[in-house]
Amino acid sequence: MNQSIYQLSLISAICLINLTGCNSNGEKTAETKIENSSEKIALAEKYPEVPKEELITSTDDLTVGVLKDLQARYKADLLALQREVSASGATLVLGFLTPEVGESITQSNKQGLAIIEGMCKESNIQFYDLTKSIAIESPLDVTQMPKDGHWSKKGAEIIAEDIKTILEANASAKCNSPIAIGDAILGDNIPNEDKIADGGKDMPYRVKTNKQGLRMNKDVEATKTKQRILFMGDSEMYFPFLDNDFISTELLQKQYPNKEILNAAMWGYTLNDYLGLYKEKAKKSAADVVVVMTNGNDILDYYFTQRNLMGRNPNATKPSTNEEKHYQAFMQK
Repeated sequence: MNQSIYQLSLISAICLINLTGCNSNGEKTAETKIENSSEKIALAEKYPEVPKEELITSTDDLTVGVLKDLQARYKADLLALQREVSASGATLVLGFLTPEVGESITQSNKQGLAIIEGMCKESNIQFYDLTKSIAIESPLDVTQMPKDGHWSKKGAEIIAEDIKTILEANASAKCNSPIAIGDAILGDNIPNEDKIADGGKDMPYRVKTNKQGLRMNKDVEATKTKQRILFMGDSEMYFPFLDNDFISTELLQKQYPNKEILNAAMWGYTLNDYLGLYKEKAKKSAADVVVVMTNGNDILDYYFTQRNLMGRNPNATKPSTNEEKHYQAFMQK
């Protein structure tokens, strides 16, 4: 196999991670289940195709217009999340994280990095590119390739090491929200689970969740006595196919016993989902720092078919006029 074909194979396999985590009804197959409305299920069945890279690489006016709409929605939710986090007294940080870099670079993440970094700079949001260390490594080392494109143990270790920069830069951050969380549910995972999952790929791994619905080995303390760092993200921060003990947030918790590291990540989510999760549940954590892991695919995930397939909102996302035209012109089979 020559080098170009080898790299293309890596890219294709890693890109599969954007399509995992749901069944034919659009329900989560991770550790939670979204009870979708009948309208949402019907739309997912009517419009089953999910465009990805073609939204970036196509130059026709219709596709370009759709992409601009998706970017505008992402930005609107980013600003809304910034307002929500600021209102709670916490500090918002965005981290750009994906295995689709280096040998496995995709246009969505090549362009998405510049776009999202620009949005953060414009809005005075802390931004960290966490792909630099990953990019110089072989995908076969930092992911579970060739079987799956999610992070390996080594990948999780590298990510944890890079996240330390965020923790140290915000070591003095503190919010003034009420510090007693009581019995609040903070994440979308099913609480108090301890089981072996395989994600449908015969790759068993141990999933533990705490009583607050977070992927953590222990419960969040009812009364906050330490700085609390909340992480949100999709599968890049959920770490499927790794036992809890090997995911980045647990590695960081062991290294920073004077902090509470909370993991509210979930497969298939994008910024709209992080906004909803924070407003409805996660802000009750009274976190001092909210770290959202994102990447260029999160912009493309605003396309209506992806929202109906993976979005946490149980209600249907109807296509805009341009999306309807785009789907009929380029995706209809």
